[in-house]
Amino acid sequence: PVELEGYELSFPCIGTTMTLNAFSDNAAIVEQSFEEVRREMERLNLVFSDYEADSELNTMLRQAAQPVSVSSDLWAVLLKCDEWYQ
Repeated sequence: PVELEGYELSFPCIGTTMTLNAFSDNAAIVEQSFEEVRREMERLNLVFSDYEADSELNTMLRQAAQPVSVSSDLWAVLLKCDEWYQ
């Protein structure tokens, strides 16, 4: 049987702490996967954070009196919010 080791990574994200856990016999793959998740969460934080003054969400809200372009990620969430509101 293959011995699996436990791995954990915690980092601040979107106003809280995100913790990732994995079990694997390949530390390099776990570390690469953790780094990819951390980078994606940082990217999403720059889009959706209401804590970061320069996030895309806060930029959109500051410009709410005029038409504004938004990313496909933000647009998808806004469409879902509108759908749920209905």
